[in-house]
Amino acid sequence: MKGDLNTLRKVCLYASKVMLAGEVVLAALILFTVAVGIGSVFSDTLGGLLDAVVGSLHSGSDGGDLPLVVETVLILVLGLVTVHIVHGFMDSVTREHSPFTQDNVSRLKAASWLYLGASVVLLVVEYVASGSISGAVFLCLGCMMVCVVMYCLALVFRYGGILQRESDETL
Repeated sequence: MKGDLNTLRKVCLYASKVMLAGEVVLAALILFTVAVGIGSVFSDTLGGLLDAVVGSLHSGSDGGDLPLVVETVLILVLGLVTVHIVHGFMDSVTREHSPFTQDNVSRLKAASWLYLGASVVLLVVEYVASGSISGAVFLCLGCMMVCVVMYCLALVFRYGGILQRESDETL
């Protein structure tokens, strides 16, 4: 068991560094998308670049470029916040006595609430951007599924914390 925890800590140590790099990359992508989105209003060249990058995600889009830019930025922000939460989670696992801490439970619950809110917002934005209800529902259900999984993990970690505390008190 001790070997498993040490392996988990090593994996989380390296993975947290990867997550930190992912945060930087996602932040850069958000800035790039916003800059190109704003620039596309003033320049046909940037508008073409926007169509090539973002518009290819939605063939047959009838909502214009702005909803596509908003949707892309929202998805990238969702990814950034998720990677940030996972980074904090992994950093905590490498530093703490046990992975079953209240901070990790709070992180998982925050991720759950984030995806619940994102499911509603992305449902509306996707429908406006693409005009397709099936794509919007698919995106919404995907976010809701992640929400449920994260919430269940939060409950598992909360229960693990209770068991850890009981185990520590009996020794």
